[in-house]
Amino acid sequence: MSEATHAHAHTRTRTLNALKGAGLVVAAILVILAPSVAGTWLPALMNLAAYAVGVVGFNLLYSAGQLSLGHAFFMGLGGFSYAYLAGPSTARTDGLELDPLLAFVLSALLVGVVGLAFSPLTSRLGGLSLAAATLGLVFLGAHLFGMAERVTGGTAGRVVENIRFGEYELYEQADIWYFVAGVAAICFAFAALVSRSRVGLALEAIRDGEHLARGLGINVRRYKAQAFFFSSLFAGISGILIGLVAGVLVKESFSLILAMNILMMAILGGASAVVVGAVVGSALFVLLPEFLRRYGDALPFLAPEGAVTGLTPAAAATYVFGAAIILVLIVEPDGLSALGRRIRHRIGRARASRS
Repeated sequence: MSEATHAHAHTRTRTLNALKGAGLVVAAILVILAPSVAGTWLPALMNLAAYAVGVVGFNLLYSAGQLSLGHAFFMGLGGFSYAYLAGPSTARTDGLELDPLLAFVLSALLVGVVGLAFSPLTSRLGGLSLAAATLGLVFLGAHLFGMAERVTGGTAGRVVENIRFGEYELYEQADIWYFVAGVAAICFAFAALVSRSRVGLALEAIRDGEHLARGLGINVRRYKAQAFFFSSLFAGISGILIGLVAGVLVKESFSLILAMNILMMAILGGASAVVVGAVVGSALFVLLPEFLRRYGDALPFLAPEGAVTGLTPAAAATYVFGAAIILVLIVEPDGLSALGRRIRHRIGRARASRS
């Protein structure tokens, strides 16, 4: 490599690091200012962060070449476990009334352990077989959540206890936002570190070929179990955050539809980009219906929300989301995050050729 080329590569690396640092600073400022700037968009932003955590868990498992469709089950298990551990006993539901922070940690760990218990199947199954097996968990969860009415609240759902720090309860939207955004940021940072660590490299090697990975001395079974544990853990945290944002959990929310939505968010954003892809896919999934609902009056072909006939904003968002997935898969199978990288690299090459 010539001295000029080396200097150019060094300058490019410093520029990228500076841009990443600036991006983190901007993101932190936006998180702090969101309650005063976002206004009525704040609940949508909270849902975005909550769902993104679950999609990050999906992407972590996918980085090991494992396709799981059971995230809806693990999300529901996390949410209802927290509601049971932190909630009081009433005429309709049971609860242990533990400290909400302790209940949060215990519920997330419980879901992780359940995922770890399920992980031995990953050494026997793969591809569509594993996808079908994990999809069975969604149907099993629907049955269990329906049977355990004292835990889930049955068809009426169950109220979710707010997080408390000592005597201070987080019930204002701004307080809940800071907690949800903080937990999501920790999950994103952890997932980014894992994906760039030796563990992440081992998972990529397993995805590229298990026999090759074993030849390199990688304990395939152990790394798959770790991936399933963290994937389930993140799904459980996502379910808890969704409950905290909504204030109530309904068992119908954790159905096959949610499992398919998680898959679509991962595909659209790009499952190979563990964090960025999850945020991009979740943003489109959450914000697009909200945008059409708010500003659908300006579009003549949209009927008012709740109309019996015509194309409602919710239905239009579903069609747009589906069309976007098809278009993205044709243009860039690795999702919008990979498409963004490709465009950025082309711009960088164009600038380098001019200099």
